[in-house]
Amino acid sequence: MAGIWWWPRSTEPPNLGDLRYLMGKVQHNYGAEVDTICRKHRLPPEYFKALILLECGGQKPAPSRFEAGVLEKLQAIQAGTLDRYSGITAAHLQGRSAAELRLLATSWGPMQIMGYHALLMGVSVDDLKGQKAVFYGIKWSKELYGRYLREYRLKDAFHFHNRGRPYPSLGPPQTHDPYYVDRGLIYAEVLK
Repeated sequence: MAGIWWWPRSTEPPNLGDLRYLMGKVQHNYGAEVDTICRKHRLPPEYFKALILLECGGQKPAPSRFEAGVLEKLQAIQAGTLDRYSGITAAHLQGRSAAELRLLATSWGPMQIMGYHALLMGVSVDDLKGQKAVFYGIKWSKELYGRYLREYRLKDAFHFHNRGRPYPSLGPPQTHDPYYVDRGLIYAEVLK
């Protein structure tokens, strides 16, 4: 999942005016809902607000993002040339149309959760992009990497959200955008 592109890909932090604008946008569009859900589940709301900034820039409604490489994997599973991908098997895809596979290969909602995760959570893709998108985004994150959130290991949480594994102990991050984690950490700190 790629991040928003407003901040140039450099080690220079964004200017304070940009941060204030984005913080206000995410707070206005998602703040109260994130705060309520996080309070109930004892999760850090600043992490999820920062994640929303990274993934959709705080836009509401959040845009979707189709990923052709994911569609190819899902088609390969359905065709029987690949056994599984991120927990998805042929049984999950049996009888699904090309249009349905495209929905599953698209990321949705303010946290850009891939459509195929709806299958694993037992919900519909509409749930990931509709009125309960924040709830399901937080639920998905808590189920997959909640231990990092509970231990306030936000560096690992941001990396896990983007790549499916914690921050590497050696070497650079493995995120598509090499500054994804660093920006997330800055956003979370400012959003505390």
